[in-house]
Amino acid sequence: MYPELVEALQQLGWTESEPMNRDEGSSTEVGGDSLTIQQLMMTLERQGFTRPVQSGLKVLRMEHPLLPQPLFVKQSTSAQARPKTPLVLHPDYESQLPELLAISGVERSDGRYYHNSNLRGFPKRRNGGATDIAYGLDLGLRHVAALEQLLAHLLGKASDTATLEPSHTNVLLPNDFGLQDQAVTDTERDALIKARIG
Repeated sequence: MYPELVEALQQLGWTESEPMNRDEGSSTEVGGDSLTIQQLMMTLERQGFTRPVQSGLKVLRMEHPLLPQPLFVKQSTSAQARPKTPLVLHPDYESQLPELLAISGVERSDGRYYHNSNLRGFPKRRNGGATDIAYGLDLGLRHVAALEQLLAHLLGKASDTATLEPSHTNVLLPNDFGLQDQAVTDTERDALIKARIG
């Protein structure tokens, strides 16, 4: 269920709140109890992630100033259909996947990639349809400690990269000036670049 809806229902007293540490430290079988969307969102927000204005309802975009790409959290409209692998990472993290899966409580989905048109900023590929669609790596988390270790790994790698190459992080090509901060699609960005070239 959507975190905003759950929070509103809890404030009205129509549902009971789940304790945050219900699954902490537990180790269950794949497909068993895992982090709820609310626990996932609360942990991400505690770690400094922010949620910008949303365009889609199936995934929530979460951004952190140290990460070059956002993370996405899969949503579900019913409590019974809770996703088993709710966290979606950028495909650039595929090379780090063995390290991430070595963290106790982190699991991978059955498919290689998760496809969703609302994964803005992620690369696109053909997935059996007529057009390309955005894709990412979806991971499941059994407990809060697994999520915290995963985030520490991602944020640690991001801060290491930032300290190694500080002079190259803000380099913009003349044609890209100002386009990286705008929320435009790849097609719009290409059209703007071509218009500026003439």
